[in-house]
Amino acid sequence: MKIVTSGSLTRKWLDMISSTNSRIVIKYLLVVLLAGQAGCGKPVADHRSPAQRVDELFAPLTVGVQPGAAVMVIRDGEILQQSHYGFANLDEATRITSETNFRLASVSKQFAGMAIMLLQEEGRLSYDDPISLYVPGLAVYPGVTIRHVLQHTSGLPDYYDVIDTSSGYIPTNDDAAILLSDIEKPEFAPGERYEYSNPAYDMLGPVVEAAAGMPFVDFVRQRIFEPLDMRNSLVHDHTFPDIPNRAIGYDSTADGFEPNDFDPLNGIVGSGGIYSSLADMYRWDQALYTEQLVS
Repeated sequence: MKIVTSGSLTRKWLDMISSTNSRIVIKYLLVVLLAGQAGCGKPVADHRSPAQRVDELFAPLTVGVQPGAAVMVIRDGEILQQSHYGFANLDEATRITSETNFRLASVSKQFAGMAIMLLQEEGRLSYDDPISLYVPGLAVYPGVTIRHVLQHTSGLPDYYDVIDTSSGYIPTNDDAAILLSDIEKPEFAPGERYEYSNPAYDMLGPVVEAAAGMPFVDFVRQRIFEPLDMRNSLVHDHTFPDIPNRAIGYDSTADGFEPNDFDPLNGIVGSGGIYSSLADMYRWDQALYTEQLVS
């Protein structure tokens, strides 16, 4: 059994259920729902239903008006439970539903990966193509292939701490590619080791655009979201599109909750940028067991 959760969760609550940073607002939890154990190893009867146990797990999110979560329990493709806790927008007192759109943050990477898989299966690119074939400025990193990027073994440097956003400008993927080409100092030789890389996945956006001949936003919508009927899902890029049913991100403070829903790097896509709902993520999850998108 697995539980898929989406939520504008607070740091305090996240610390209770995992060590994941509170900025990640959608989470996949593998939860073993078993009878409790107590005293001398003897099992204690647990007469609660699975639904009751899930509700108790997320009960802290139902106290007062606070950010919450959307939760779905799936077994063998069947939805056993779908629950919603807390609020998507505190100012407007908008409750979370299965259609609420959450920022997926790094969970977005799987959609960039699927875009590459679609193009590879159609023969428009190869996993072992040099990334510079599609992003010429990255020729300063010889030997880096699309496969290296997908597998976090590219050695491309991190630019997040040096990219200039002081003027209020929202950087694009093109800006990120130029900055990477200017740095010219890989972290390590391609394939030498694994190191999780947001900047590398950001470069998959331009790769998709070059190979597909269309914007990354349009490719993901036309080739992934529309075929799977993911009606609430979209790519949030530097154009800052309208996001219906949006969940706002918040920080927990001594005085309550403060909005924390903007970052100037949110105009760059590939490593992040996807918004989706619990209902849509169910469609996505189930499609991965089929050949709807790729073989």
